[in-house]
Amino acid sequence: MEAVSIGFKEGVYALLENGADVNGATASAWTPLARAAHTGATDCAKALLAAGAKTEPRGLGSEVSRTGGDSGTTGKTALEIAVTRKHQGVADLIIAATGGDVVPDARAHDPAVNKLLYEAVDTKSTEGIQRAVDLGADLNWTNPSTKNKICALLEAVYKDFPDGVKFLVDHSALVDNSNPTGWTALVQAGYSGRKECTEMLLNAGADTEAKGLDNDGTYKTAFQFAINQNHPELADLIRATAIETSKRGIRCILDGDATMTKLIVKGTLAACHDTTTCGASGMSPITGPLYRKPLVADSALGAQRFRTLCEDAFLKLPDAEKAGYMVVEEPRAVPIPY
Repeated sequence: MEAVSIGFKEGVYALLENGADVNGATASAWTPLARAAHTGATDCAKALLAAGAKTEPRGLGSEVSRTGGDSGTTGKTALEIAVTRKHQGVADLIIAATGGDVVPDARAHDPAVNKLLYEAVDTKSTEGIQRAVDLGADLNWTNPSTKNKICALLEAVYKDFPDGVKFLVDHSALVDNSNPTGWTALVQAGYSGRKECTEMLLNAGADTEAKGLDNDGTYKTAFQFAINQNHPELADLIRATAIETSKRGIRCILDGDATMTKLIVKGTLAACHDTTTCGASGMSPITGPLYRKPLVADSALGAQRFRTLCEDAFLKLPDAEKAGYMVVEEPRAVPIPY
């Protein structure tokens, strides 16, 4: 289930080849195929269907987003979930595998009803949101009248309306829906310091690498905005989640058969860059991106020297002092140990 949750198709194939139950379900009857439909993991769904995944099971209850369903998809088949979540690729695979047809809910979303949804969020009215949903509002509608062309979920974060965020996430609003400048709900939460909203978005699998355009013309992640806006607790939460997600990408198959540990995972483990120490904060090892600036070559050593900073220290530099630094975006790829 975890391999499907993070779209780790190599892990899915490895688990299936080593005897994992393709229809193994959680306590609430959520199967790996249902999870693939929920997240839009097309390659994982393809592997599961090829291995004989059943398409009929329906989830019986609500679970946290990373391991099961939510109130917007509870009680539906994998195909119905894919249609609800607008994951057409997964829906097409299931249709092809079953030889069936699907008639999605094609009810047109009335712009006036969508505006009611946005206004309900703007005024922090959960009852108004429910009323708009009952009338057929599109939860992912972008309000063209707003300056930054934002959706209801982003507006809920901006307004610091956790109940609205929870309602929208629980009813399958796209958690990474972005405006034209890349701002997602999580980016807004990092900028505005919305801790409760951030926790819900991270739990729903929000992309910690999404970047929004800042006033200085650069694109920043939620973590970077949290640092810049002096929300250190929020920055720690976002970074910890990003690190844990990356670790799962490497380690999610380690509990399987020992032969699977021979796999070399394509990707990175957000652990450290060797044992490099930050030249400003003293942090060692550095987690996340490194920022390096070449210094004058040391003729005695016959080698180029660098000043190395962690991201936190780099972002605190005055703009004039940031010139010349090179960013090392990711740690080295880490092989799974034998």
